[in-house]
Amino acid sequence: MRYEQRIQRYLILSEIDLSCRRHDQLYPRYYLINFLSKKTKLSLTAIGKIFEKDHTTVIHAINQAEMLEPYQDYQKLTQKEQSFFPMHLPFEFGEDGFSDPTMIVKSLAFLETQIFKSHEIY
Repeated sequence: MRYEQRIQRYLILSEIDLSCRRHDQLYPRYYLINFLSKKTKLSLTAIGKIFEKDHTTVIHAINQAEMLEPYQDYQKLTQKEQSFFPMHLPFEFGEDGFSDPTMIVKSLAFLETQIFKSHEIY
């Protein structure tokens, strides 16, 4: 399962409100949008569709995530998302997601245990 599909699933399970402007809802969205922009070849429009946002809102979210990254409040409010989708995961390439098969196994195993363990899916 690709990052975008995992994030779509995560948004449903985590109950992040896609229209709420409170920081506890907004900062996790910023982080996830920034994650997708850095780790996939998805267009801004495609990322926006996942979050029900316009591509210009995606640009704003990426800029805000990068600006807020050093702040403790942002780190605290995105801690869960950072543990589920850490920035050290590899970049997705091509249709199948990755180019290196060993990275596929490591990344998918990590994501499966992190995300779905907490939601008792597996």
